[in-house]
Amino acid sequence: MARFGSLLLASTLLAGVLAACSAATEEDTDGTDDAVTAERSVFDETPLVANGKDEPIAVPAAGTLVTEIAQPELLFQLEKDGFHFTNMMDGEGRLDNATLLGSSDFYAKLVASIGADLEGLAQANKTATVKVEYGKDRLFDAGWLKSKNATFDLVSVVNRIDRKDFAPDTCGETRFVYRLSYVRTIRNAPTFSRLPFFFNVVFDNPGGDCAARARSWQVPAGLSPDAYTKWLEDGALSLAGLKFKQIELNAQVMRTPSESKRDMGGLAFYFLRVYDMKDGALSAKPLENTPDVAKLAADPALKAELLAWIKDNVKGIDEGTAVMPAKFAATRAQSFTTFGSTRLANKLFSQLFTRADLEGLDFSETKLLASPESVLFRLDDMTCAGCHQGRSVAGFHLLGAERGTRTNPLNALRTHASPHFLAEQPRREAWIRGLLEGAADPQRATSFDPPPGVLAPAGTHCVLPADASKLKQTWSCAAGLECKPLATNAKAAIELGQCLPKSGGFAGLPCIGGAMSDASDPHADKLATKNLGCGGSYSCLKPEEGTPGGMCVARCKGKLGEMAGANEICAYGGGAKFDQCAASGNFQACIGGAVRPAPRQACDEDNPCREDYMCQRLEPIEGKAPISTTPATKGFCNPTYFIFQMRVDGHPKPEG
Repeated sequence: MARFGSLLLASTLLAGVLAACSAATEEDTDGTDDAVTAERSVFDETPLVANGKDEPIAVPAAGTLVTEIAQPELLFQLEKDGFHFTNMMDGEGRLDNATLLGSSDFYAKLVASIGADLEGLAQANKTATVKVEYGKDRLFDAGWLKSKNATFDLVSVVNRIDRKDFAPDTCGETRFVYRLSYVRTIRNAPTFSRLPFFFNVVFDNPGGDCAARARSWQVPAGLSPDAYTKWLEDGALSLAGLKFKQIELNAQVMRTPSESKRDMGGLAFYFLRVYDMKDGALSAKPLENTPDVAKLAADPALKAELLAWIKDNVKGIDEGTAVMPAKFAATRAQSFTTFGSTRLANKLFSQLFTRADLEGLDFSETKLLASPESVLFRLDDMTCAGCHQGRSVAGFHLLGAERGTRTNPLNALRTHASPHFLAEQPRREAWIRGLLEGAADPQRATSFDPPPGVLAPAGTHCVLPADASKLKQTWSCAAGLECKPLATNAKAAIELGQCLPKSGGFAGLPCIGGAMSDASDPHADKLATKNLGCGGSYSCLKPEEGTPGGMCVARCKGKLGEMAGANEICAYGGGAKFDQCAASGNFQACIGGAVRPAPRQACDEDNPCREDYMCQRLEPIEGKAPISTTPATKGFCNPTYFIFQMRVDGHPKPEG
């Protein structure tokens, strides 16, 4: 079927992972014959984890409106049945990236375009390298896009029928999200990981009977796992009933280590692109609601037109459904972390307009907007760069769950999606039910809102009290928490803080804040830091150790996996050996000896981590219990780039 045709540590470790914990050299992992033997296919289904155990495909309860397909075992079956990335590139079956490059004109042109952008980035950062070298920026290695050891995993299928609000002549969209992954054999052992590089293949649901389209996602009674899979494939997911729209790229392409950016705990740089393919030609499409700042700043008349459009579309901006005309839009964008929600580089409308430009607007019929600042805040959030930083995880909203047989116990995530994505699901389901009842509500929350009716837990964003009156609706922190500033920016239209304890504390809380100053080159943005301190017996691990905002630390109060109160869990931390392991190019051979017990903030889907941290999987290191797809315990909050699948560096060399 062609595209247009028809966690950290688990209960048992990878075989041999603790037997050889010394860091290998780069020469040991560069693909030479003495290091690599018995190379396995990236599609070899032999378990990559000795005690890995996949779970049966789960069938939702009858009547469920499916808003996302997330179970990895089901997604794997869909891949085998014709929904692999190869099929989206007009190919057949499942092909590794090297083979796909030679057989798909579409993929070859995608790789060439991305490669040219990566080469431009390398030329602008001449000391950057694809290796782990002290003090140097680390680049994404484009060789993975051409490697026989790599492919793109289907990590999610998303029902976006609610996108009809943006394109009324359609019934919304269906999205297939793919993530780059690799499997290499080094010293007779598989080393494998996913990488922070995603393609989102977007299809329009053709217009017509949108209620019927909605019902195609509503699970009937009495389905077996096989019947459920076939029901999806023949119904909502049938490519014959979808119209290709575009392919979206979200990729981490460069990372600055914390020793080079000591105030902010490191930096990361992302490419955001949208592509189309017509008549054999690849083209870049305008990015939705993402203004071309340089073009508009150089053309006062065009900028004035955009301002007039804003003033004429307050209702749509308030709802979050306005679509800016394409003539104002960029065809490429970048996004920057850490502290991405604070940095002007990610606030494109705020780079163009001020409060004074938006004076006199009528907010009498709005539900969210109450001031010129709120308009800028909303517009910034609606851009690609803004969405990228809106309660995301390292700039991503869908990371993908991992099958038990492919869950690297040293490199695993506890939650498969961002706090924003998870908070959005109730609204999307309510929209679909509203459609079926004849009255879908178009109003959308901001990216920073918690789920409807939920008080924001520790570490999540909040609107600082001084700015709360600029919005008609805000949200509250949970009991015992208050909204406190962490990183502020005088240029922000509305300042965000974090929900933090009123008194006392626990491991994982921030201890370094400050004021952001923006440079013309976001690489040079600076945070004027100040010590916020840690309560009780905790000490502050500074940002130069790779902990953005610092992190309150201590010794574990119990055994591995035990909770100390409601928010703290004995988990794992790194140190000097972790850095040595990252430099080896084969982290799986050494990371088992590079971590040690340490208390961290506990997390799960309902209790997310703060910005620049993510929920890492934790299971006991001893014992022989199977590693299953579903995590056995709460996870722990670790800096994003302590997790290898979320960083471009620390991986082996790709082979062609």
